[in-house]
Amino acid sequence: MHPSRPRGICLFVFALAVACITTRAQDKEWNAGEIVSRELFKYGAFEARMKAAKGSGAISGFLVINPDAGETRPWQEIAFEFFGKSDGNEFQTQIIVPGPEESDIGSLPRSQNMVQHTSDTSIFDNFHTVRMEWTPTKLSFYYEGSLIREETDSSKYEQFFDPSKTEGANIRATLWAGFSDWSGQVDPSNPPTSVTMDYISYEKYDESSGGFVPEWRDDFDSFNSDRWQKADWTFPFAVNNFSPSNVNIEDGNLVINFSR
Repeated sequence: MHPSRPRGICLFVFALAVACITTRAQDKEWNAGEIVSRELFKYGAFEARMKAAKGSGAISGFLVINPDAGETRPWQEIAFEFFGKSDGNEFQTQIIVPGPEESDIGSLPRSQNMVQHTSDTSIFDNFHTVRMEWTPTKLSFYYEGSLIREETDSSKYEQFFDPSKTEGANIRATLWAGFSDWSGQVDPSNPPTSVTMDYISYEKYDESSGGFVPEWRDDFDSFNSDRWQKADWTFPFAVNNFSPSNVNIEDGNLVINFSR
């Protein structure tokens, strides 16, 4: 996927009945941001060191998802999702694949597979390292170097494991805000803060060894527009647009702001 604006890309479809439908930026009160890799990846290890946004409504995320997921292509998403409404310790891991759950606005059916987790230290005040490993037989999630979830069911997760079904996917880092019980609602007097990414890295899966080979690490000393695209769209269940001006490099970090 290399156009200036990916068509029909799903941003986040977590615990809500959110279809994978994006539109150009609209007249919304708030702005936030997202980066999307220009390259597609099939298998590998995806790692980030990040600090989540604090504030009701905010969802901070690091995910790997195929273009047009849920609209014209089958669901295929793995993600870390951090809740701004929490006391600073709540997040979840998510795997979305084709399944029986119907959307209320016409997307393809899906199955959401969420596991809730608790952080020992604040997700708002501290950086934490998150990592997703995707091989032809296993999906693994690591938090601060510790394995917190592993899935190997070849039937349930065949979208990730069956070579005839698996699709290339984009890496994304994002901040958006919803208006549901799941996300919480934005308090205009105390809106969400920012997501800060220290780095994002990718390691290629080595079939012969079953391990991973480092390919690149982006420390965000500058913005690499050959590697990343800044979002300029929105989706129905977000209270915000995605504005390129809300994604910036500050002191060697990628900072995604939430603003009016």
